[in-house]
Amino acid sequence: MQLSKKFLQPVWVFKPTFSKDDEGNQVTSWSVTAILQAIVQPVNSKFDVSQYGTDLSQVKQILEDVHFFREDTHEGWGISITGRSKPSHTVLSIDKYPDYTKVLIKRM
Repeated sequence: MQLSKKFLQPVWVFKPTFSKDDEGNQVTSWSVTAILQAIVQPVNSKFDVSQYGTDLSQVKQILEDVHFFREDTHEGWGISITGRSKPSHTVLSIDKYPDYTKVLIKRM
């Protein structure tokens, strides 16, 4: 399956960097790592409903065909679908398929 170009939109990917403040609390700072063209849409499968329940309205899926995301590296990274100032979503899971990658994200 090839992703339709007319539905693609920019998606900013943010890498988290963890540090401690003066009081010893963990602080997360974000840096833009990549800007991808992807399809962003709400999730709607019954499996996702059973897994996320009431939080389902906060979950979206990203479909991208450049296979940027890797399960062992990108889970927990930040995503912004509205602008590149700061992430608005966090990567929950990554599923690879032969022609595209499906990434589930949840609003922060």
